[in-house]
Amino acid sequence: MTTLPQTTPVRVPRSVSGSPLAGPSGAMMAGGAGMLPPPGGLTGGDVMRVIRQNLWLIILAVIAGGICGYLVNNYYLVKYHSRYKTSGLMMVRSLSELPEPGSRRTTPGIEETQMLQATHAGTIMHEGLFLQAMSEPGGKIRETAWFASFQNEADPMAEMKKDLRANLRVTPSKSSRLIEIEMTTSDPKDAKKIIEELGDLHIRNYADRHRKDENEAVGLMTKEKRFLQLELDEEVNKQLGELESSLGSDTVEVSANYNGKRMMLDRMLQERSQINSQLAGLNAQLNGMETDVRDGRTPSEVQTLLSRDGRYLSAKQRLDDMDVEIDQLAIKLGEGHDLVVSYKKRREGYRQKLDEIREELKADYTETYRSQLRNQVNAYNANGNVIDQEIDKLSRSLGDLNNKMQRYRVLLEKERRLRDKINAMEAEIRMISQFRVATNWAQVEWSSKPQNPDFPSFPKLPITMAVAMMLSLALSVGIAFLRELTDTTVRSPRDVAKVGQLTLLGLIPHEQDDPQAQGARLPLSILDAPNSHIAEQFRQIRTRLQYAHSLDTTRSLLITSPSPEDGKSTVACNIAASLALNGRRILLVDANFRRPQLNTLFNVPNEQGFGDALSDLDKMPECVRPTEVPNLSLMVAGTRPVNPTELLESQFFIDFIERALEEFDHVIFDSGPLLMVSESVAMAPRVDGVITVVRARGNSRGLLQRLRDELRKVKADHLGVVLNAVRSQGGGYYGRNIKSYYAYQNA
Repeated sequence: MTTLPQTTPVRVPRSVSGSPLAGPSGAMMAGGAGMLPPPGGLTGGDVMRVIRQNLWLIILAVIAGGICGYLVNNYYLVKYHSRYKTSGLMMVRSLSELPEPGSRRTTPGIEETQMLQATHAGTIMHEGLFLQAMSEPGGKIRETAWFASFQNEADPMAEMKKDLRANLRVTPSKSSRLIEIEMTTSDPKDAKKIIEELGDLHIRNYADRHRKDENEAVGLMTKEKRFLQLELDEEVNKQLGELESSLGSDTVEVSANYNGKRMMLDRMLQERSQINSQLAGLNAQLNGMETDVRDGRTPSEVQTLLSRDGRYLSAKQRLDDMDVEIDQLAIKLGEGHDLVVSYKKRREGYRQKLDEIREELKADYTETYRSQLRNQVNAYNANGNVIDQEIDKLSRSLGDLNNKMQRYRVLLEKERRLRDKINAMEAEIRMISQFRVATNWAQVEWSSKPQNPDFPSFPKLPITMAVAMMLSLALSVGIAFLRELTDTTVRSPRDVAKVGQLTLLGLIPHEQDDPQAQGARLPLSILDAPNSHIAEQFRQIRTRLQYAHSLDTTRSLLITSPSPEDGKSTVACNIAASLALNGRRILLVDANFRRPQLNTLFNVPNEQGFGDALSDLDKMPECVRPTEVPNLSLMVAGTRPVNPTELLESQFFIDFIERALEEFDHVIFDSGPLLMVSESVAMAPRVDGVITVVRARGNSRGLLQRLRDELRKVKADHLGVVLNAVRSQGGGYYGRNIKSYYAYQNA
């Protein structure tokens, strides 16, 4: 009985230093050159990929849609749902265009034309016209199959009005005075009859309304003419006769009388103005004299009268003679002589006498001059009063005469206007009665009557086929994207990103899409085809492992996958070869005891190997074999132990790793599927890092998520995911990258 070794604790990997991108449990997100695209909706590239991938489905669906459209159009729509459309044109005219004898026709403006078109279009589409057309006995509409099709309805009139509103179109033309009436029915003859009936009825209604309006206008004008004639006879002519009697029948005599009185009034006004001017002068003299007397001054007029008075002049002359004698005596006898003194006393008496005479005469002359001025003022005032009375009398007479003449002229003008109105109304009544009723002029008439349509307006084969093909296209594209959304397999970095918290180490294209790798051994593509795109991708994985996960401390690696046939052995061989070609000593160990593959891939016997060395470390040198790849050694699976899981969980496995790392730089284990075998689960937490291989289109996102969660449970250091066998054709993810790689390499 074999004694089982004791289970050992998990081997803690070496700490990572100086790696800014490293993280616990593989939580770093990377893709392509490091980072995965963010999860979310489809990008433009994804849309084009889905379309290319399902192009066959889309093309077939479009072809089938076109065929179905043809069959539906010709064998169903044409037979059971044909619709015929016809139209007629009506012309509208303004009342300003109504031809009148001796007058020029005028063209209505754009706004008036548009208003007329809108008015007629609204009248045609009104329910009142529909009811009139459908109710009129002997009408064309009642003879149509369209009319008969509604007779079994509960409310035929309502249904017919509803159908007319849906299928009748009245459209005013913006560049002309035409109105287009369009009708669609299932019978080609019905549309023509309905349009003609509605149009004829509309024209007849407008003609009847026009004649009614004319008759009403004639009646109103006749009534107004009678009122005007009555006003002319009873008021205007009567007042004119009375004024002519008071003014005289001769208008020239009235004018001469008026002009004579006007001239007399002007002359009296002129005299009154002169009197006012003279009164102003006299009042000014009187006021000036009173002011001089009050201030003690002698008025100039009084002074003039004094200078001409004989008494005053004689007294003044005696005083002057006395002055002469006094001067002569004073010269002869001296100033103090008694005779000179006596003469001076006499002279003083003469002087006093002269002052008395002057004051007396001054008072007399002042009073005389004052009385004279007052008499003149009174005389002018009296004369002015007389003239004022005459002016007032003439003014009243002229005012009365002027009022009568003004009234006479107003009445004459009113008589002329009334006669002009009466004559105009008589002419218009005569024109309406003799011309308008007899003419064929109409405000709306047919410009082009509708014709029976030769071809149905619905269905149209090109339109039906186009709609069917568009629906088929939309349906097929929807199915394509539905397939895309419901496909949970991992095909691209975006699918890896949807799982979340996984590092994408690289994308390995399918060997059939890489022309240079097709003749090489796939597990050793990096050796046999070093210039292939597959080899380049493995070198990129090596670089990412070296810088993102610090291979100097991450020395033991486990290569596993969610399920079988994912290509983990191929990936393990190429990663080991790439590290060996980089100068590192690598030991590649086949740890898949259930389905060993490395012995077959390297064409060596599966005799002594990992199972033997795990049980006895002394046999380890015998189990290691060199390979054709420099620095790469191989250890096959060897003899399968009875209890492999227990051995891998024991100290033996830890000792094996430590012993191997003494001679090699890295130990890479190729194990079985993690979700299927317990050996891989036992090894995962005891190595420095785990690399997961996922085959594109072979594993679902749910399976990848389970693998991620399983590694978290055992606290394994998940370095990342290698997406293997990514296809390029048929909408694959990798096609352009491969073409660009070789185009750049061969440039």
